[in-house]
Amino acid sequence: MPKKQSGFTMVELLVVITIIGFLSTLVLNSLGQARLKARDSRRLADINSLYTAIYLYYENNYRYPCVQDYYTEGTFDYAEANIRSDEAEWHSCLGQELEPYLKEMPLDPKSNTDPFVYAYRYRSFGEAPGLYVEYMLEKPTGSLLNSPTRGGYHYFYYDQLHD
Repeated sequence: MPKKQSGFTMVELLVVITIIGFLSTLVLNSLGQARLKARDSRRLADINSLYTAIYLYYENNYRYPCVQDYYTEGTFDYAEANIRSDEAEWHSCLGQELEPYLKEMPLDPKSNTDPFVYAYRYRSFGEAPGLYVEYMLEKPTGSLLNSPTRGGYHYFYYDQLHD
């Protein structure tokens, strides 16, 4: 009687390796998408808490935080604030003024990988009663697909917080 060989053939091994590779690709892709969505959710939560803190600050102080007045030859021209979360003023000025309303200043989840792209920006204009809070989403979904953008940045524009 011929001796029966035990083990797997080369074709069977290649099929199993191919299936395992395909399944691992699917898992890693969905894991990456989940991380991306989690970072975008964190950004939206950060922006919401930042807006709430600015709103409370305005209600108590009747001005926006960190607004500097600019004068030309003794005449008031305008007042503004323009601060990015990768700048020192994010913590030194905005962080100090919002401290009673916000425990810790939010930073973008990817700010350590590319701070120029993934940074929050707070802008306020003294001559117009409003402020911008800008942020970059990695993959906008749902209603955020139609949200206003400038240079790729999504932004919230709030005018007349005091009304």
